[in-house]
Amino acid sequence: MKILKIFLALAMLIATATAVDSAQNTQKLVKEKKAERIRPPEGARCPVCGMLIGKNPQWATMMKTSKEELYFDGVKDMMKYYFEKGKKDDQIFVSDYYKLNKIDARTAYYVTGSNVLGPMGNELIPFASEEDAKTFAKDHGGKQIVKFDEITTLLVERLM
Repeated sequence: MKILKIFLALAMLIATATAVDSAQNTQKLVKEKKAERIRPPEGARCPVCGMLIGKNPQWATMMKTSKEELYFDGVKDMMKYYFEKGKKDDQIFVSDYYKLNKIDARTAYYVTGSNVLGPMGNELIPFASEEDAKTFAKDHGGKQIVKFDEITTLLVERLM
């Protein structure tokens, strides 16, 4: 009976240690995922305006084509390029304004008409969540929240 109690206690200890280790690994993976950012190579320039991306990395956007990775100084210039030369299968990423995390541009929410200016003036401000976009719009006088497919050449031109 004493051996059985020791065995059960040991089994419970191992199960608890495994659960704690598993939870810590899960938290670590979540943090690593959240911490992923767009990191332009040194000297990268926006192909639309020529601005050095490293001067304002918090605004960086990125497009992966079948041939190359392109970096832009903001969503506005990235969209100009996308409308002229982009393809539907290009991978496109933007930086969440609050968290600075790399997010899929096609699932992001964008605030227009706010009092926050990007490196090239008026900008589409990207967010991973609609809630964050609404909070930002309320706090900074944002006029409209749009999704990627709602961004038009006319909207981009109005930001110029």
